[in-house]
Amino acid sequence: EVFAINVPVVEVLRRIKWDESLPSASFSIQYLDRITETLLTCPFDNPNESVKSDTPGELFVFAIPEHRIYEVLYKERVVWDRDGRVDRVFGSMNGDGVTIMGVMEGYEDWEREEEELRRLMLVRQKEAIRIMEAVLGSDRESERYGSSRNAIGAGGLFPTTHRPSNTPVGHSRPDRYTRRPYPNNLLAQNPKIELRDEDLEEKFIRGSGAGGQKVNKTSNRVVLLHKPTSLRVECQDTRSLTQNRKIARKRLLQKLDDFYNGEESKSAVKGQAKSEKKAKNKSKKKQRQKKKLKQ
Repeated sequence: EVFAINVPVVEVLRRIKWDESLPSASFSIQYLDRITETLLTCPFDNPNESVKSDTPGELFVFAIPEHRIYEVLYKERVVWDRDGRVDRVFGSMNGDGVTIMGVMEGYEDWEREEEELRRLMLVRQKEAIRIMEAVLGSDRESERYGSSRNAIGAGGLFPTTHRPSNTPVGHSRPDRYTRRPYPNNLLAQNPKIELRDEDLEEKFIRGSGAGGQKVNKTSNRVVLLHKPTSLRVECQDTRSLTQNRKIARKRLLQKLDDFYNGEESKSAVKGQAKSEKKAKNKSKKKQRQKKKLKQ
């Protein structure tokens, strides 16, 4: 029997933690990193070293907010998916009644099926490229589809196709798709925006202000310089040096976006949309006032 209830991810994580028959080291999660705005993978047993928590010794998967967890995986197979409403731990939602015990027992068969699927897709891709070469000519085809051919040589496009945002809720095999990048990822929007280590000059200096000795007697303030553009940012938002480094890089990415894209940058587009919305609301307000006066 398949239940249509929406099992919270915290229940899945608790099951993995406390069920002695489940090897927690084989599980991982896909979560949204709010600083880099990308989906990251974290092993289930990783300790919490970056998120503030009132529980000493808490695992990282329990320290981050539930709404930032997108998927739970057993090795390479998705066993809980937020968007697809899939649960293969308790067998509810759109998990086809499969429980985690069934996933573990049949994992080798599933792995062979996935490998065969990748092989077939690669064959189809190569055949499609061969047909395009015959129709368009190798030079023209190479010019138009060169990036696809390079991707095939690197392992194929289809096995790593991102799941479409309009995937039906009842999709029977969401674990055939890899994780997708968060849509607001600046690096995905513009290939020019790239932070390379050789272009950065990073310094750590002693902090100041509120926060006690943890701030004032440690070098947790990050100063980041982008040498090609001379753009500079500083960050001392948290007590954690690791978090400050992440935040500094995010701010530098935003500055580079403004520098390269100008009016088409993310912040400029967002500001324009905000101004248009404000003007529209103001216009509506004036119309309502005129209507009241007429009445």
